[in-house]
Amino acid sequence: MMATVDVAQLENKVTLTINGDFTFPIHRQFLDAYKAHENSRHFFVDLNKTAYIDSAGLGMLLRLKEFAEKQQAKVTLLCANPSTFELLSLTKFDTIFSIEQTDAVS
Repeated sequence: MMATVDVAQLENKVTLTINGDFTFPIHRQFLDAYKAHENSRHFFVDLNKTAYIDSAGLGMLLRLKEFAEKQQAKVTLLCANPSTFELLSLTKFDTIFSIEQTDAVS
């Protein structure tokens, strides 16, 4: 089954939910999803339904971060899965991104 990116917007906040593996095959879908909301002030990437993240997935997060900074927007990763959080910590993404260990946007 192919991974998907679901998009939800509430006012100037956009949540991108990654369903399945966060790998290269969904890069175009992920890119199109956040670029379609360039006026947003806060992007949330919900990784709670993400089964696996490879280096391409990590690279996509960095591209989103660069895009958001140009728009003067924030990026927050939502991650309640301990193994995903461990990966983000090992790769030092916890020093680059705000990470909330939660499964919902408050």
